[in-house]
Amino acid sequence: MWHDREQLRYGQSLAADGAGIGNAWTDDQAISESRRYAVNVLTEADRGLSRRFAGRPDGGNSDFIWVEGLPKLSNCVAFFACEVTRTVDIGDHTLFIAEVSNCEYCDNVPLVFFSSRYHLGPGAPLDR
Repeated sequence: MWHDREQLRYGQSLAADGAGIGNAWTDDQAISESRRYAVNVLTEADRGLSRRFAGRPDGGNSDFIWVEGLPKLSNCVAFFACEVTRTVDIGDHTLFIAEVSNCEYCDNVPLVFFSSRYHLGPGAPLDR
């Protein structure tokens, strides 16, 4: 279970980018024990918050509410509650494969990060 905003920051960042979680992280233990995690999709206005989740201090605010015991960002485009069905150890990381048990969404433009740049959906890159 997430115990504070710092764990929320790490968990959301990792869940959002689809990466495995390093075994030394508190989140690895929390997800292993609870067998659950949340994925929040950020809005186009949340570049600062995305940078904060990536560990940069210039990020935005991460107001959240609890939904089914999982953290949901107040201004997210989509929220997925995930139930772990399988884990795969990959070197010093654990890949958590899960089934979505709950989903909420709204009609806002999602923030996308790939090729080291922010994009609006499939559109042109935004300035960094």
